[in-house]
Amino acid sequence: MVAEARDRLAEYGVARGDRRTAIGLYRSNIEMLSESAGPRDKAMLAADYGALGALLAPSDPAAAKTCYQKGADVWEALWNARQLPAEYAGKSALLRRAAAKL
Repeated sequence: MVAEARDRLAEYGVARGDRRTAIGLYRSNIEMLSESAGPRDKAMLAADYGALGALLAPSDPAAAKTCYQKGADVWEALWNARQLPAEYAGKSALLRRAAAKL
């Protein structure tokens, strides 16, 4: 519940142009969710890595690339463990393509 609230607040921050707050919220979520083993939390972790990567890309491409790669790794682990529905099949590839563009 806390992670979802932070994600929502980060989205609002992005919509308001407050990237700094959004980055902080995504980083807090990543730190918290990294400790969880549940597939739902891991999926949120992967999504947060992708969102943070997108926010960092203009100002820090190296950090963004790292985020994209970590997110892709989490998506792949979930997919390989058969813990994701079919609609998530391409998530890791999307993040890997984003990382390759940096």
